[in-house]
Amino acid sequence: LCLTELIVSEGSHVRWLKVLGVDFLKPLERQPALLPADELRALFPNLPGVRERHARLYSELRTVRNDAQQHVVRIRPVADAMLNTLGDSGYSSCLSKFCRGQRMALDALRERRRKNKELHQFLAGREQLPRCGRLQLRDLLACVWQRLTKYQLLLESILKTVAEDVCDNEECDSADDIAQLKKALTVAKEVLHSVDTAIRTAENEHRLRSIQNKLEVRIPGGVGSGGEFEELRRLDLTAHALRHEGELSLRTDTKKISVLALMLEDSLVLLQREGDKFVLRPLAQPSHSVLLSPLIRWDKVLFRPNAAVRNTFFLMNINGIQMHELSANTANEYVTWVKHIQEAPLARLAETKPSLTPSHQHARSADDSGINVSRNPSDASEKSTTSSAPPDEPCESERERGSLERDDASERDKQSLEREDSEMDTRAASVDKEDNVDEKPKQTTVGRILIHEGEAAPPLEPSAAVTVLPPPGAVHTAQRAFSHQDRLRRLDEAISNALRAKSAVVAELLGVPPNSFTHLAELAVADTMGQVDICGGVVPSEADSAPDLHQLLLAAQAQGE
Repeated sequence: LCLTELIVSEGSHVRWLKVLGVDFLKPLERQPALLPADELRALFPNLPGVRERHARLYSELRTVRNDAQQHVVRIRPVADAMLNTLGDSGYSSCLSKFCRGQRMALDALRERRRKNKELHQFLAGREQLPRCGRLQLRDLLACVWQRLTKYQLLLESILKTVAEDVCDNEECDSADDIAQLKKALTVAKEVLHSVDTAIRTAENEHRLRSIQNKLEVRIPGGVGSGGEFEELRRLDLTAHALRHEGELSLRTDTKKISVLALMLEDSLVLLQREGDKFVLRPLAQPSHSVLLSPLIRWDKVLFRPNAAVRNTFFLMNINGIQMHELSANTANEYVTWVKHIQEAPLARLAETKPSLTPSHQHARSADDSGINVSRNPSDASEKSTTSSAPPDEPCESERERGSLERDDASERDKQSLEREDSEMDTRAASVDKEDNVDEKPKQTTVGRILIHEGEAAPPLEPSAAVTVLPPPGAVHTAQRAFSHQDRLRRLDEAISNALRAKSAVVAELLGVPPNSFTHLAELAVADTMGQVDICGGVVPSEADSAPDLHQLLLAAQAQGE
């Protein structure tokens, strides 16, 4: 069933690509006044190449189906055909070129359709053609990427079916055939990942260009012209790669400032919105005279979650006294930010601080994960001062001398404790000799714990016991009564079980899996009548309507008689 669905849906995909070329691309090329050439190339960058590759794949799959003996398609030729197309060196780049700028091109087309009524009428008329299946242009363009996701799902379904099919005859697929199919699945996943990466990269570049065009750098007067502020004036976002973008809140002593955080490959940029503009300026601190820089370099900061405030973390500069306290709006956003930040090349005090001795390694917190930062954020400046100076050889001798002194001190403490115990025993013995009043000598309890056994609990009184009475001899038994609707439902279930058993016998006779008999029949009929949608599914007919329940009941009763 999955092999047949793969072949049928590939034919439907080729038809959609043909509709894009015949009904949209060529008419727009013949009328250049409707859409500029650069926007047309952005919508259809390499449609003929994409259509050619998928048409060749469909031709190979159709040949495999026609050459199959007893109409049983084997997985080895299907896997070879998929590898010949998806494993081609130029297939991934061809699909990436078509998909990467599609969202930006559709946004530009939507804006142009809003302004140009002639273009809107032309495209609306094309979208109403029967060949388009009532799909708009943006839906037809999305079928190229959707087909890549469909390959992965279909191949996984085929592998699952093969794993469940246990047989010992010679017609079973060999281990090499299954391995070839798994290889095709791996290649399909790699192609999809490559295309997704190209789309994400193109969208991030477009986003940085749009922000750069609306960016304003504002340096307050009187703060000097240091190198850090000169770096803000020279900042060019388009020269960087965007890793993540999101809304954060910068917490100060008195308030929270909402900022747009752009995570680049080497820094974090904090922007403030003012209308449709993005403002880059130093952030004021009410309790400090030093302004917080909106540009945070990853190689100069330490990361530490804030244990006191939920969804909050610190970014502390190791070369200064600046510390940014940032909060995410939700727990999911916080987890995402922490994941991306920990993947950045953060500064690490472990490279400059001496390693801990084995006797003190247990004191480290379990959640440090290699980032040695003080749990108290106020110690950030003190940490940064000590981390700036690299360790030298005398530090090792000092650690050894300190460890020896600690050993001597522990030995002296042990000897003093032993002397105190002996003195206490001597004083206890003298007190026992002088005290002759009690027959039994008293025991000292200094430094000891006396355990007293409690008295045994008394037995349970007869009046407090619980008596269990035997059950009565005569018990009435309830009988179940069914209404007419329940009786009809039970009869319908029996009829449905009989029909399913009959379908299983027919499926076994035709060599079709029982659980796939109905779907395969519907798919074959739909393919013959052309009722297959863009994803290879069956399109329900508008003429189909729900039958009357009373007529259906009477007809079933007459058929049974």
